[in-house]
Order: sequence, then C-alpha cells, then structure tokens
Amino acid sequence: MGHPLDANPAFLAYSPTPDAPSLAQLVHPDDDLAQRALEHFWTAHPTSLTLTARPHPDLLVPAGTTLELNLSAVPQPPPAPPLILLQVQVTEQAHFVLHAERKALPVTNAASTSLSTQEALQRTQDRLRTIMDHLPGIVGYKDRALRHQFGNAAYQEWYGRSPQEMQDIHIRDVIGEAMFALNEPHMRAALAGEPQHFERLFTDPAGRERYALFSYIPDQQPEGVQGFFVMAMDITERRQAELTLIEEREWARTTLNSIGDGVITTDPTGHITFINPVAQSLTGWTAEEAQGQAVEQVIPLTAAQPDALTAHPLRLALQERRRIDVERDELLTDRHGQVHAIVESAAPIVKKNGGLLGGVFVFHDVSEARVLSERMRYLAQHDVLTDLPNRVLLQDRVFETIQQARRLKTRFAVLFLDLDHFKHVNDALGHHVGDELLQAVADRLRGALRASDTVSRQGGDEFIILLPDVRATEHVERVIDKLMQAVTAPYTVAGRQLNITLSLGVALYPEDGQDTETLLQHADAAMYRAKGEGRNRHSFFSADLHQAAVSRQTLHTDLRLAVEQQQFTLVYQPKIDLQSRQVLGVEALLRWVRPGGQLVSPLDFIPVAEETRLILPLGAWVLEQACRQSQAWAHQHGMALTVSVNISPVQFTHASFLETVQRCLQVSGLAPEQLELELTESMLMANVGQVQQTLTALKGFGVRVSIDDFGTGYSSLSYLKTFPVDVLKIDRSFLRGVPGDEQASAVVTAIIALARSLKLDVIAEGVETDDQAGVLLNLGCTAMQGYLFGRPMPAAAVPPWWTEWVEEVVEA
Repeated sequence: MGHPLDANPAFLAYSPTPDAPSLAQLVHPDDDLAQRALEHFWTAHPTSLTLTARPHPDLLVPAGTTLELNLSAVPQPPPAPPLILLQVQVTEQAHFVLHAERKALPVTNAASTSLSTQEALQRTQDRLRTIMDHLPGIVGYKDRALRHQFGNAAYQEWYGRSPQEMQDIHIRDVIGEAMFALNEPHMRAALAGEPQHFERLFTDPAGRERYALFSYIPDQQPEGVQGFFVMAMDITERRQAELTLIEEREWARTTLNSIGDGVITTDPTGHITFINPVAQSLTGWTAEEAQGQAVEQVIPLTAAQPDALTAHPLRLALQERRRIDVERDELLTDRHGQVHAIVESAAPIVKKNGGLLGGVFVFHDVSEARVLSERMRYLAQHDVLTDLPNRVLLQDRVFETIQQARRLKTRFAVLFLDLDHFKHVNDALGHHVGDELLQAVADRLRGALRASDTVSRQGGDEFIILLPDVRATEHVERVIDKLMQAVTAPYTVAGRQLNITLSLGVALYPEDGQDTETLLQHADAAMYRAKGEGRNRHSFFSADLHQAAVSRQTLHTDLRLAVEQQQFTLVYQPKIDLQSRQVLGVEALLRWVRPGGQLVSPLDFIPVAEETRLILPLGAWVLEQACRQSQAWAHQHGMALTVSVNISPVQFTHASFLETVQRCLQVSGLAPEQLELELTESMLMANVGQVQQTLTALKGFGVRVSIDDFGTGYSSLSYLKTFPVDVLKIDRSFLRGVPGDEQASAVVTAIIALARSLKLDVIAEGVETDDQAGVLLNLGCTAMQGYLFGRPMPAAAVPPWWTEWVEEVVEA
C-alpha cells in the first residue's frame, strides 16, 4: 500500500524513523480486521473509510491507546491517480495530520511526457489545497502580525466568511474580542516557537455552541518563526458524550453515596475500585485505604450458621458470571473487631460483548433487625408477666419430648397447676398485688425444679410443668410434694402476708395420652378433680376422669346447640309473707329440656355456660322473658307480681349489663320496682369499686337488689353497709338443721338480726316443713320461699296457684 507524499509534524512524531510511516506501518500486523479493511479500501476504490485499529508495535504512541483512521479518496484530473487523504487520531490526544499517499497505477503509455518544474509546483499546490479543503477540521495560517493569510474550506464555513473577506484581517476580528483574550497567550507562545494544544467552547455563525480542539503550530523558517498554523477539530459530539458520561457518573456516585446499603465494586480480579460511605462505615475502611485491596480483605465474611459459607459471594459471582443472592444472614467483622449481621447480594458487571468489567457487592446491616426479631420470637414464646415459657413454647417442648420418649421408650409427666381462690386476691387487694404474687409463685416453681424441666404459665393463675424422663410414679409424687411446700409457704407482697394453696393434676406419657393435646386435656381434667375434692391437693388422671372430661366436652357442644335452638324454658317459684299471707312475687328459674324431654340440671350446665360465656346471651334471654311474663300476668290476670332473676358474675361484670337491664324493662313495659336481681355474696366482693357503681346505677333505675345465698360466702360488713341492696336471702343450707341444730339456728338468728340492723328485708329459701316456718316466724322472718308453699312451676300454672292461695287465705 502507497507511500506518503507529505505529512505534518504531528504525524511524523509518531514515526520511529525520520520518514513518515506508510499505512502498513501504522496498523498492528495482528489486527486482521483492520488489515482487511485497508486492503479492501486499496483495491475496491471506495470514496472513504473510517475504522479503529490497534497501533503498530513500533509506532510511538502511549501504551493502551487505539488509532482512529479516516481515509478519503480525492479524484484528480486524468491521467493523475487519486490522492489518498489520511487523518489519524490517537484516543488519548487527537491531532490533524496531513498524509497524502499516491496509489500506484499501472503505466499505460511508456512515452509519457514529463511535466515542467512550474507545472509540477502548481500541481503540488493544487493537491495540497484539495487535501486541506477535504479535511473535516479547519486549517489556517496567521502571520506574525496575527493577520489571516490562509484558511481551508472548513475554516471559512466555521467563521462564515469568504476567503476574500478573511484575507489580511486580524484574528481578533475573526474570532471576537472575548475569544481573542482567551487565545492570545497561546498565540504568543506559538510565535515564540512553542506548539499549543487546547480546547475551547465557542458559538459558530449559525448560533450553535461547539467544542473544538485547537492546535497552534509555529511556522519555523531559517530566519525564525514567521507565523503559525491554526488547526482545529470539532469535538462537540465527543465532548457532549463525555459530559453525559460525567453526569451519569455523578448521578451514580450521588445515588450510591445516598442509599442506605453498602456498595462496593471491584475489577475482574476482585480488587476494590469503589466503596460508598455506608460500606466504609460498616467495614472501617476509607475509600483510599480500600482502593485496590482484595474483596476478602475489606469484606471478611463468616457464616452465621457453621459451615454455611463456602466462598465469598462476590468471588463466586465473578467466577460463575451470575448473580448471587445470599438468603441467610452472614457475619461481617469490621477493622475494629465489631461483628455485623448482614444480608448481601453480588453480581458480575459485564460488557455488551460479554467481557467482564468487574463485580458489585451490595449489603446492609441487619444486626438491629436480627436482635429485634429474636426479641419478638422470645416474646411470642414467653409470658410477659413471669417470663416463663407460654403455651406455644410448652407445646413445642411437649411435642419434642414425645418424639424422644418414643425413640428411647421412656415416660414423662405433665402437671397442670391452678392456684386456689386466686381470684379473691385480685378482687380484694387489686390486680397489681395479684401480679406480684404470680411472679413470686413463678420464681418458687423455677427454684423447685431441675434445669431440664419446663414450667410454663398458661394465663391467669394456671401453670403447666413438663417433667421429662420420669422413671417411676414415686418420682412425680416427690416433685409434687416439693412444689406444694414451695408454693404454699407464706408470701410477703406489697407489705402484706399472703397464704395460698394449689390444686394439681397429673397426666403420664404414654398411658394417659400419646399426643400433646390429649396429655394437656387429661392433666387439666385431673386438676379439676383435685379442686372438686376440696382443693390444696393433687390428682392423677384416670379412666373415669377421662369419661367425665368427654362428658364435659359433649356438654359444651350440646349447650351451644341448645342456645341456638332455644331448648330452654323458665319455671317460677312463689315467694310469700307467711304472717300476712301475701304473695310477694316469684323467682324465675332456668331449665334446659333436651328435645327428647330429658332435663339437664342447672348445676351441670350453668358453670359450662359461664365458662364459654354463653351465659351472656342466655342470661339476657332469661331477663327479658321474666320481665315479659310478669307484665303478661298483670295484664291478663291482674297479678302484680315482682319477679326475681338470678344474675351470673359473668353478666354482672360485662360492660353491657346495665344497658341489657334497661332494654328488657323497656321492651316488656315492666315497672322497674317489680324487678328484683339476685346476686351472690361473693360477686359483691369482686372489684368493689365497680360493684358500687353498678349497684348505684340499678338503684337509680328503681330495680331491687337481693343478696342470694347469704352466709355461704365471706363479705365485709363495712362494704355491705354501704352497698345499696334491699334484701338478704338466707341460704337453704342453714335451714336443713332447723329446728334441731342449735348452731344452724344461731346462724339464721344472726342473719335476721343483721338484716334488721342494716334496715334490709330478709327472706329464707328452702323452707320445706312447718317446723322450719314456725322457727322463722318466731325469729321475726316472715318472708319465705320453698316447697312448703309451692314448687317451681310453668308460667301457665302460676295464676291457678295464686287463685288457690288467695282462696285459702280468705277461708282462713
């Protein structure tokens, strides 16, 4: 391929010899693609070619740079061959280079005539003009007075003036005063013999902003520098691309420095190239210190779980060319020795052509979240008040113990504990005292057990203990004795000495159950038997107890169905004044009659109704039906009978109780003074402040209140004196021994005297004999209720009974 005819100094600076290199000496011999492209240009005669090539090893260019070659074929008048115009740009710094090559053409006429020296000179000038006019950049010449002497076509286009307009004018008038002030130092340096290269932003005659790379090359002559050549290339697109890249890098830098995650990048070998502030803070490495370090040095990781970490995630991402998401927590130890739990991901950074640029590692600190998660998990499995395992954790441990016992053929025990009469502590002394007592009990239970045992609080005053690996029942008995002694010893709580007992039930694996739920149910059933046998004792589960538990569960189910199907009815028992023979009213009593006619005792189903809170809808129904029936008797028979209704503790303490009473009075139309609510003695001592408010509200309605079963509980006379109640009702248990039992008679006498002193009415229930009635009359108690006067009867039977009673009074 051809040899240079002419070249500028910048081009010659790349040559290792004084001569300008040919095309073959520019391009690396191993750059097959570039070599083929040049060969095609030389043989196929295209008008232009632009390509990027690797420089020849002998070429004097910086290492790692590439060449951008622009070739143009400039036609010449026949028979002259075309001129090849070559522009070379090195990626590190661009220069305009004039390099003309003559393509060798075959000689067709051996008798060609030689050109004269004058013609050859003119032809050379024409060729140079053609070359310069086809350059994409500007080429001009300024003399020592800074006046314009020459400019190529691009020069005229850039500044919008013809050659005639430009000739001999000062450069200030071409480029403007502001630009001249900026460029003049470079011009003076060029006239002093120093080549100048610099960038400028200027506005062309069309109003467009352009970036240009300028070169001022001194015109060195024997007599000195006569002027300088002006060469410039439009680098607007390149500059805009660079600015865009700078902006994108700034966006990326700001983003990476602003996010809450740690981010590092590496080269393909895994050495740090970037580390953001969060990553610096978490690792203890500054950006300067981390630069060039291996990723394992800056981000040393260990597995939170033993043997879980096999290789650094970023190293793995670089090796396998894929994204690595680490699902488990890993531990990062910073330069100061502090350990952080982190979650991370790593990914390779790949070029469009598939080449590896490096890798990125993104991570964030989950130490606080991990601690919070562990705390939440702990709270979810432990009782807040006592810090004992709760039911969830206990069930897990029982399940694990079952699995172990099956493998090893061993036994274990589940103990269900309930504190006796703990409710009285809360009611009498307040919940804060009750809570302190529960904490003290929990401490004693822990202290009485082995480390391998589990003591759990289920809620309220119930505790469950798991005793693994029980070899004999005697071992359980010894543990129970130890627990009883520990729990029943006196307590000092809030400055008070308290004594408490417990009831305890035991279920053994495998004989009493082979799954968690069954064992817990059977231990619970055994505990209830202990309570039923008098409390402060323990009971082992048995077959008959199992049957009772099954019956109780069946009763639960049947009761719910009975409420839905309204299998209940009311019966009424008269209350009379034996002295005046007046009918005082009736007491409404609830009865459950199964579809087959079988009666279920209230002693069986009322506790279940209270436990399941079915007593709320059931009790509201009883209250409304009793009020309606009393009003019906008044309208239909002229019988103004006060109706008494028993109220459950669950009803009385419910937020809607007063609203329910008002509603029943309103829908029935019954006068409030004809309704009497019967409350048990123990109900009044539960949360005295709330009881006082409720009783006062009932009194404001005009409703009467009686204390049922008086004498069987334990009430404070000081509170009783302040409660707005109307009637004391002597429990039937005190009348069974009357008149023969002097102690029973003394209790009845005391209750009647107490009622008189408090100005309360008194009535005795369970009167079955004339002797009992006579004793009560002699003691001054005239109001009575019992089988002696009338058994509980359906509503339809009350009017006939009332008529018969009145007739007997008239006859008497």
